[in-house]
Amino acid sequence: MPPTPPSFSEVQVGQELPEIIKGPWTTAHIIRWHIAQENLERLHYDQDFAREVWGLTDVVANGNWRKYCLAQLCKDWIGLDGWVWRISTRYSKMHFPGDVLTTWARVTRTWEADGLGFVELDGGMRNQDGVETTPAHMVVVLPLRSGQVVPYPFVPPEGVDDPLEAGPLVKGRALPDPQYVSAEDYERHMSMPPSLEIESWDEVDKSSLRRMVNAIPDHDPLYWDEEFAKKTRFGGIVAPYVYPVEAFKVPPNLPDQLEADLERNPNATGSVGDPRFRARADDRPQLHPDLTVFLNAGQDYEIFRLLHLGEKCKAQTRPADIYEKQGTRGRFVVIASRTDYTTISGEPVMRAHQYSVHMAKTTVPDQQ
Repeated sequence: MPPTPPSFSEVQVGQELPEIIKGPWTTAHIIRWHIAQENLERLHYDQDFAREVWGLTDVVANGNWRKYCLAQLCKDWIGLDGWVWRISTRYSKMHFPGDVLTTWARVTRTWEADGLGFVELDGGMRNQDGVETTPAHMVVVLPLRSGQVVPYPFVPPEGVDDPLEAGPLVKGRALPDPQYVSAEDYERHMSMPPSLEIESWDEVDKSSLRRMVNAIPDHDPLYWDEEFAKKTRFGGIVAPYVYPVEAFKVPPNLPDQLEADLERNPNATGSVGDPRFRARADDRPQLHPDLTVFLNAGQDYEIFRLLHLGEKCKAQTRPADIYEKQGTRGRFVVIASRTDYTTISGEPVMRAHQYSVHMAKTTVPDQQ
């Protein structure tokens, strides 16, 4: 039986959520996730490539998987009548085969607005050595004992804090002597037009959800048990909270991007996801030629509704920011983009900010 969801009046600052432990995480777990996601990056499954090209000791677990662990932690705590509204996470350390990963969170603030109870959480993921790998910030919503039910789809009340202001990827102090991002670079990047709105090739289907449930893993019956899901306020099977990112599989009517990448560079990491998300070549930021290493640094998510079985979604991406930061081993550039996910009819599903780090090879931290 799942634990009883907390009453908002009982939630206290400093309260710890029940931890979720996954692992030891093996190469088989990593590959199972990549099958579900259809991720072809060689860094995550080709040991020789990881060692010889990246100088790592082993393959690396995919960072994008971690958002599901954080969403599961919050979802399991608040129950079906609450809502996981905001998830902001940074990938500060890599995960490798053999790691045992603990997802955790504690309450940092509570407040009421528009008849609802809001709970702010700091958390993350720790490996078996107690090293924090994934600093995170979340906000969940609970019904008040005397208030209204949490609406679905969720519409944030006016005046509630900006969901990106407290996240772990806040820009911070601007560097006074940028080496890679000039004022002109910033203006050029921010003036790039948004991408064309694209539609997922596939509907949300039981087979895709089955692979995702096993790969996370999170065997919540909401994702596979029709009789159980019909009795919830969702009225049927739904996809996990942050599933829209994985809804866009590579369409079969487009050229083989993997072959094109490897033809240009035999040591290419490999294409990832729907190539329609890639910026047009003329619109890509022209970064300094030394910045040859690309890493997924983290994401911010604001979630309004779930994707239901049989639904497709649409997405449109636009530039959000570009800035330079100082690391312990040198300068690097962060590029932020914003993607808005909607249903086919235009109903908001999720807003995501993606952060990518671009650095010189000598700047890459040792094994992170």
